[in-house]
Amino acid sequence: MASQGVGVGTVVVNGYRQIEYSFENKKKVITEDSYSHADPDTDGEYIVWRAQIGPYWQVFRYSLVTEETIQLTTGGNNMRPVVSGERVAWRGWSNGTWQIFVFDGIRVKQVTFGARPKVDVDINDNWLVYQEKTIDGKSWKVKVKALLTGKVLDLGEGYEPEFIADELVWWTQPGETVIRRTYQFGVELEQETTLEATVSATEEPTPESLPEPTPSLETVTEEEIMEELEIATPSGEIEEVEEATESGELE
Repeated sequence: MASQGVGVGTVVVNGYRQIEYSFENKKKVITEDSYSHADPDTDGEYIVWRAQIGPYWQVFRYSLVTEETIQLTTGGNNMRPVVSGERVAWRGWSNGTWQIFVFDGIRVKQVTFGARPKVDVDINDNWLVYQEKTIDGKSWKVKVKALLTGKVLDLGEGYEPEFIADELVWWTQPGETVIRRTYQFGVELEQETTLEATVSATEEPTPESLPEPTPSLETVTEEEIMEELEIATPSGEIEEVEEATESGELE
């Protein structure tokens, strides 16, 4: 992955996969441990990744400015970290399922709860997006969380959400039709949230388990969006968790 001219990847050194980054045609390896590292992500200022220490995976963050590395988790399994500014998000194993955790530059907080697993997290400044298993366990819903207010927006069934610049992109599959959907965020989080929704046909490849896409168009009205935004903020304060302590199965 590359951001602001900084590219990140892995390279095998002495039998272990290490993290390296490239900038202006120069490469630098930033880990040299006797264990493997994976899934690097960068925003051009920080690099995050997971490393297998013993049987489980832990999350690390490296500053390209200070060249300092800090370990964000010490227990349980922690997967697929992503970074935006000082914030880092990932999924961690907690109380028998996957939950979403965020490092805000000071401390680690668990920001999702409940029995249903949450995966495929991405972060863009103060916005968090992830998948949550539906009640019947047969599919996934895409949810957006405003980290400053705690408000959660349920975007309905979908999968593989990600931020591309300031646009949120995810996929839905009504029947045999695969649709690429997008949201654009129109205002600052301190103000009342306004979203502009668009849906577009796409020729991009879909997951191997899905049939070939049949492009179609769908419209979302402003009234429907505003109704979705009436979802109440979850009651109670967000619990702060210093580390994910529950064990989970390795991927």
